[in-house]
Amino acid sequence: MAQTQCVVKAGITSLPTILRTFIVLLWCLASPPAAYADHLAEGPTHLQSASELDYPPFAIVKPDGTADGFSVELLQAAVEAAGKTISFKIGPWHELKEELATGILDVLPLVSYSKERHKIYDFTAPYLRMNGTVFVRKNTTDIKSIADLKGKEVLVMKGDTAHEYVVQENLTDKIFPTVSYDEAFQRLAQGQHDAVVVQQLVGLQMLKKLHIDNVVAVASKGIGTLKPVALRLDGFEQNFCFAVKEGNHELLSQLNEGLAVLYLNGTYEALYKKWFWPILPPLEHSLWQIIKELLFILVPLLLILSLLVMWYLKRLVSQKTMHLEEEIKRRKRIEISLEEANANYIKAQAIGRVGNWTYDIATNTFLGSAETRRIFGFDSHSSSLSLEAVEACIRERDRVHQALIDLIEKGTSYNLEFEIITQNTAQVRAVKARAELSYNSLGKPQVVNGILQDITEQKLVAEALQESERFLREVGAIARIGGWEHDLIARTARWTEETFKIVEMEAGPVPGPDEHLSYYPAEDRAILEKEYRQAMKTGKKFDLELQGNTSKGRLIWVRVIGHPVFNDGKCVKMRGTFQDITDKKRMLENMLQSQRLESIGVLAGGISHDFNNILSAILGFTELALENESANSQLRDDLQEIYAAGRRAKELVQQILTFSREKYQTPCPLSVPVIVNDAVRLLRATFPATISMVIDAEENVRPVLADPIQLQQAIMNICTNACQAMEGKGGALTIKVQETVASESLLEEQPHLSPGAYIALKIQDTGIGIMAERLGLIFDPYFTTKHLGDGTGLGLAVTYGIVREMRGAIIVESEPGQGSIFTVFLPVVDQELREIPSADPETPCLPGGTERILIVDDELPILKLTSRVLEEHGYTVTTAENGVVALEKFKNDPQAYDLVISDVSMPTLSGDQLAKAMLTIRPDLPILLASGYSKTVTEETALQDGVKGLLQKPVSEESLLRAVRQVLP
Repeated sequence: MAQTQCVVKAGITSLPTILRTFIVLLWCLASPPAAYADHLAEGPTHLQSASELDYPPFAIVKPDGTADGFSVELLQAAVEAAGKTISFKIGPWHELKEELATGILDVLPLVSYSKERHKIYDFTAPYLRMNGTVFVRKNTTDIKSIADLKGKEVLVMKGDTAHEYVVQENLTDKIFPTVSYDEAFQRLAQGQHDAVVVQQLVGLQMLKKLHIDNVVAVASKGIGTLKPVALRLDGFEQNFCFAVKEGNHELLSQLNEGLAVLYLNGTYEALYKKWFWPILPPLEHSLWQIIKELLFILVPLLLILSLLVMWYLKRLVSQKTMHLEEEIKRRKRIEISLEEANANYIKAQAIGRVGNWTYDIATNTFLGSAETRRIFGFDSHSSSLSLEAVEACIRERDRVHQALIDLIEKGTSYNLEFEIITQNTAQVRAVKARAELSYNSLGKPQVVNGILQDITEQKLVAEALQESERFLREVGAIARIGGWEHDLIARTARWTEETFKIVEMEAGPVPGPDEHLSYYPAEDRAILEKEYRQAMKTGKKFDLELQGNTSKGRLIWVRVIGHPVFNDGKCVKMRGTFQDITDKKRMLENMLQSQRLESIGVLAGGISHDFNNILSAILGFTELALENESANSQLRDDLQEIYAAGRRAKELVQQILTFSREKYQTPCPLSVPVIVNDAVRLLRATFPATISMVIDAEENVRPVLADPIQLQQAIMNICTNACQAMEGKGGALTIKVQETVASESLLEEQPHLSPGAYIALKIQDTGIGIMAERLGLIFDPYFTTKHLGDGTGLGLAVTYGIVREMRGAIIVESEPGQGSIFTVFLPVVDQELREIPSADPETPCLPGGTERILIVDDELPILKLTSRVLEEHGYTVTTAENGVVALEKFKNDPQAYDLVISDVSMPTLSGDQLAKAMLTIRPDLPILLASGYSKTVTEETALQDGVKGLLQKPVSEESLLRAVRQVLP
């Protein structure tokens, strides 16, 4: 029946009347009113359908993005006639067919019937029959029949019946599918390809819609038809139906019944006129010819349909009568189920804290479910609320209200998160609202349908999660611990933020499971790779401390822990931690270095005590010999050389002792050239003969404020580093000292420096030089280019610390193969230099006396030397070879001595213990202690115990006599 409607444009008034009369007759016989009403109520009340992107006039997309067109309106009217509602989505035709087959969609409005499709879908009675044709550009002369398409470029819409037809009939091997016929006709009109195969009415509508005037349908030859004269494609006759998923007979029956109602009430005819009359060409046949053709078609069809309907009605009435009572019982069960479903729906909304709401634009009425009213804090007995009452609860009222206006006026998406204050308890809640706009039959906005979800707890959980993540990030940053994961199936990797920081990379793509090995030196890489693979096999985690390279080439120590993850006996992932333990390693090295220095200090102290005793004898007896030798003799010159060497040995021991102590001396004004000369004198003995040393120092430069030991250590560290750079081939080491004024460029480069005068100490070598990429790392603790065991990497770091402590700066210039220049800038001071004692042993007018002195020392040479010096200067001397003997002599006659001079380090009874015992007996007794080295006795502790002074061995003749004279009355 439906296909007869597709060509009527004017003058055919009898055909709709005949059809309506015939359908009314069939319907009255088939379905009693009560049974029809019951049947329409079956199944879901709301259906989900869809429309193509563009298939005019059957399916079009309005400017607001909603579906329209003849088939869309026809289906909507049929569904409403069946007592249901329906909504449409928009999408590509080939995707929509798949969604209908899988049950995502309930019904599609425009599906051409075919045997192949009938295997997938069920179809209603056809509501329209159409033929396909061929459209070409005007003046095209080589396409007049189907056979002329061979070898031509033919455009079709992907998935359309025309597409299937062209492929099935093998019309051409040059098929160009498009997303829509809009695109197909535009491309043809622009001169691309040769023809478009499409339903004739669709083609005519596209030409009108796109305002294309250079494309026409291929004309047919001598075909008399009511349709516009065009080439008909045999086999491309389409019966358009509503299609449902296969097996959905209940919905299919309801749609057929809805179509019948549309035929009866004239809706079908009205829709047909609305959509097809504007695009059909003028009718070229007389009224009588039209009636004759229609009767030729209708009479046989009506006879066949009458027989079929009579048989179907008889069967239907019988079934209706048999199941009437069951239908009533089923309806009651449905009502009970609906009540239960409604209760469950309300309960589900309460559990999920999700309510639905509706805003009627015309009446300005807001309807909300029970859960929506509860969220807002309104009375649960009234579902109707004013928009003003609802918006009064919203904190950001203007923003939310504007979003509603934008949805209604512009169709803008409505998906918001905002806070509300409940109407009854003034409680603050976070909510999420989403809404869509529904339109009336005239295409005007009618109703806003939305949902409202209480996300207060989710917000709190999200905030807690963010706080937890922030806490973990901060803890990871403090501990320098990052995380990593390797997906061994997908061959992908993930890193935490701290891992990127450790390897000095910007956050971005993560190296894969194999690429990460490139961040380790070869030896460590092999260890990690072995443990990694072992963990994949055995399931045991690995825990390694390795050296790694950052993306900037910096060498660091890392702790890598890996834990394998198995699934069905196969390792699918590896995840773990990545910790920067460079500082930990440095602390360990510092501790080991401290232990080594402490060991050196203990060793130095033990050696120094005995060595100072030896030096005391050498220097003392040399002094005595010099006093008795004539001024111009060769022997006196030799003795003076012996004395000078002894003094240098004394200074060397003192430097060793000072270096091994934890505290340095108080800084004092020093001459840099003097310190340089002393350092070079000590270094010459350790440098190979292939390295020459040159000192170029200006005279009369001002002093610097420094600890002499620290300054000497800094100079020796730089010189030692230079020596190592010239090992093998030799070279020259030049040390230059001059006074200068800090330049502007120096102050800009070293902002911690103050303007003024500085001593520039320049140490230049001719060694191998330093590569540019390592130049900025040489002052880092433990940075070294030497092999394991050849150095600690602390020398230059210590030097840098010493120079900075002196408020100075150190600058390095170097090129590979060209040597290096270390320039140290130290601020000058306007103070007098520290007096340096003369090395000349001749000291006239040494003081003497006649007092009685007790000398105690376990070294007989020292005992002999001290006695001789004092006796030669008038003193009466008594000796004791240890503290026990001395204490016994003192106890026998405490008043027999005017002064006691005792060594500190002695067996059985030490000097400080002897002093305490003697002072207990005679508190006014003057006592001097002498020490080559002692960790327990210092000048401060000695004075606190009542001792008058502490002499440091070796003691010169002058120092001894002056000290004795100072403590005696």
